[in-house]
Amino acid sequence: MSSPAKDHDAAAELDLAQLVEEQGDYLLHFALSRVRDVETAEELVQETFLGAAKSQASFRGQSSPRTWLTSILKHKILDHLRKRTRDKTVQFEDLGGDETNAFFDDTGHWAVGAVEWTKDPAIKFERKEIMEVLQSCIDALPDKLRTVFYLREIDGLSTGELQDTLGISSNNAWVILYRARMRLRECMELKWFSAGDASQ
Repeated sequence: MSSPAKDHDAAAELDLAQLVEEQGDYLLHFALSRVRDVETAEELVQETFLGAAKSQASFRGQSSPRTWLTSILKHKILDHLRKRTRDKTVQFEDLGGDETNAFFDDTGHWAVGAVEWTKDPAIKFERKEIMEVLQSCIDALPDKLRTVFYLREIDGLSTGELQDTLGISSNNAWVILYRARMRLRECMELKWFSAGDASQ
């Protein structure tokens, strides 16, 4: 356990101007991947640094400054998404419609099993080239699919947290994830596996 003196030193050592310089681009990319709007992403990153300045004393040095700032940014993004949902500027529930019926049988269970997705893509895709293709496929997803995919598969939100943040039902959350995974599978087959076959 760290001593109070060490905790104080860790907080005192934080140079927010330097953090902006060192972490600004990373945080902007992180925000952009989830909100896909430069102006909104910049505002969220700005709010993150303001929040960091106000809570600087809470930084104990038990994690890296990047991890600490990213945690603050995640909360800012979730607050932003909740507000959009409440203001009805974005409707995630409307992704379902009649199309969702194709995924379920008469009892409400999956008619076709969802594609399995590893919790750690780096384990399955060790090569940098594959990860780059995967990232390009994620970036190419429609905004709503990409947002839900990031929140669930990358940020680790539970189904309940998705429902609370985006104002969607449990069924709709799983339908959106199913569609995102299927599109990623198709994209990977087209961009990577087909290209690999052609080069042989």
